[in-house]
Amino acid sequence: MSGKPLRYSPYSSPIGEILMARSGLGLTDIGLREAREGFVERLSLRSGIAPVEDDKGFKRLFGLFTRYFGGAPVTFDVPLDLDGTGFEMAVWKALAEIPWGGVRSYGWVASRIGSPKAGRAVGGACGANPVPIVIPCHRVVGVSNIGGYTGGLDVKRFLLKLEGVEP
Repeated sequence: MSGKPLRYSPYSSPIGEILMARSGLGLTDIGLREAREGFVERLSLRSGIAPVEDDKGFKRLFGLFTRYFGGAPVTFDVPLDLDGTGFEMAVWKALAEIPWGGVRSYGWVASRIGSPKAGRAVGGACGANPVPIVIPCHRVVGVSNIGGYTGGLDVKRFLLKLEGVEP
């Protein structure tokens, strides 16, 4: 991330307020069901600079979210500026390949990145995903259950149903 303050803006959605942050390089964070104060504090601690509320630079992303929540298949092809381990970045890249309306298992993702025994670690990387929905970790499920979700299982179910998947 650049040394400039992050910019953030709220977006009103059917699942509640979504908080989004970006650097000069791209989207860095999405907060689902996160209090604005906590989101701002988390960004401040990580970057060392207080973020600035400013909706400039979010117009395209807001348009994509509006289409998404309207039920249209969307590819979130926006610049990203993510911090993660090599393993997390590999997982997030694999998640981005899961198409609208598709679901994959944690084991599938693990195999996809060349670590077939790392299903549990994939779950951890999904939980660390800083930009849920844009990187669709909600499309990853357990073999015998729906798995977890940072935004809550009700949000995961809502997103899957929106995409035509019956969880």
